Amino acid sequence: LTFFKTKKKVVFSEKTLERIKTETDNLKTINLHEGIFFKTKEFDFSYYISIMVDKRILGLENPELEQSIPDYITFLFILDVSYPDTPPKILAKTNFSVPNLMDGRDLFSEICKGYKLTKTIVSIANDIPKFVNRVITSKVYNFYGTFHLGALYDMKNFSNMLVNDFVCKEEIEGSKDSTNKTLILSDDAMILFENQESSIGKIEFWSTLYALTDVQINKMTKSASMSFYNDDSNSEKKLKLKIDNILFFREALVKRMNSLKVKVESKKIVKGQNIEKRLTDKEINTMNMNDAVKSIELLVERIKSNDVNFYVVNTFMRLVGRAIEHFSNLNDDKNTYYLNLMREVLSLDSVQKVSQDMG
Repeated sequence: LTFFKTKKKVVFSEKTLERIKTETDNLKTINLHEGIFFKTKEFDFSYYISIMVDKRILGLENPELEQSIPDYITFLFILDVSYPDTPPKILAKTNFSVPNLMDGRDLFSEICKGYKLTKTIVSIANDIPKFVNRVITSKVYNFYGTFHLGALYDMKNFSNMLVNDFVCKEEIEGSKDSTNKTLILSDDAMILFENQESSIGKIEFWSTLYALTDVQINKMTKSASMSFYNDDSNSEKKLKLKIDNILFFREALVKRMNSLKVKVESKKIVKGQNIEKRLTDKEINTMNMNDAVKSIELLVERIKSNDVNFYVVNTFMRLVGRAIEHFSNLNDDKNTYYLNLMREVLSLDSVQKVSQDMG
C-alpha cells in the first residue's frame, strides 16, 4: 500500500490500467447523484480521484449542525497497483466531524460493506452522503475506518492534518537496538511509523485511544509505557517509547482523552498515574442504580449498532446482573424486563461470537 509520491515509477498491470480507464470514463458518462462532483489526478504510483459532496444533499434536519460543517466535503480515492483486486483506499480530506477523521485512515469499509470486483467508483461515491450523515448525526462515539499495517506514508502529509507528531524510539526489553520512529497522535488514534528513507514512514502499529488502558510517563527518562487492549484476541499489547518531547506528548494525550470523555485520573499524567477507558470493577460494583441503568442503555445502543467487543459484552452482563438482583430484592417487575433484555442481547450473533471467545 503506497500513500506517498515515490521517486520510483510503479508499473501498472494492463488489467489495472484498463479498469482505471473504465472507472474514470464512467464518472464522466454515468450520473453521480446530484450534489456529488469529482476530479482526477494521475501519479506514477497511483491514480487519485477526489469526490466532493455538497452538504446540502445530506438531509440534515438540524440547521445548526449543517452550519457547523464545510460547504463541500472531500474524499480522496486512491487506486494503486493492487486495484481492482483490492478496493480503493478512501481518505477524508475535509474535517467534518468530531473526532476528526482526516488523519490518513482508510474509510472504505465504513462506506461500503464488502467488496466485489464489479463494485464501481460511481456506486461507492453515491454511498458517501449516507456515511457522512451517519457520522455527523451519531449520538454515540464510534471509531471509523482502519490503518493498514505495512502501509507507507509520506510523513510530510501529516503537516496538513490536525495531528501531533513525535520523534521517538521503541524500547524493547532485552534489546539494545533501537530505530528512529514517528508517533502520530490524532483525535482518537495513535499510529507508530518506522522511519524509512527521506520522509517516508511505514506503519508498524496503530490503536484507537479507547483501547489505551494504561499510561505511565517518566519525564526524567523521557519514556512512556503504554498498554493497549486488543478486542480481537482479548489480550494486551504493551509499548514503551522514548519520546524527545515527552511533556508535550503528555499534554496532547490528556487533551484528546478529555475530549473523548475518557476518564483521566488527573489533568496531568505523571509517572504512576493511569488513563482508563473502561469502568473499573469497583465502579461497576458501587455504581448507583440510576447510573447503572443509563450505562446499560448506552451499552445496548452500542451492541445493536454492532460495536461489540469483550469489554462491552462483559460490562453489559455485569451491570444487567446487578439490575436484575436490585429489582428482584425490591419485588419490582423491572427485574423481568432486564431478564428479557439479557436474553435478547445474548441471542445476537455478534454477542454469541464474543461470548464464545470469552468462554
